[in-house]
Amino acid sequence: MSRPDFWTAMRWIRDEQGLQYYGLAARNGECAFTGGTIRHVHLHVLQGDVHDPDHTAVRVKLSSHPREVHPDQLNAGGT
Repeated sequence: MSRPDFWTAMRWIRDEQGLQYYGLAARNGECAFTGGTIRHVHLHVLQGDVHDPDHTAVRVKLSSHPREVHPDQLNAGGT
């Protein structure tokens, strides 16, 4: 997906869902560090319900600390 495609998709999500404000959470890269299980770009569009009297802030954990990662498991080339 090119950058213009990304922003076109974001506008569609914003308009389709009627979002006036939102946050983005993304992760990409080595799963040992991102907390993921499949290596891919992963994006969430988040909006909390600020009109709810019991509202709490939306928090997202985007990384993890691997117990042990051997250097051969890492791909410095980014593929």
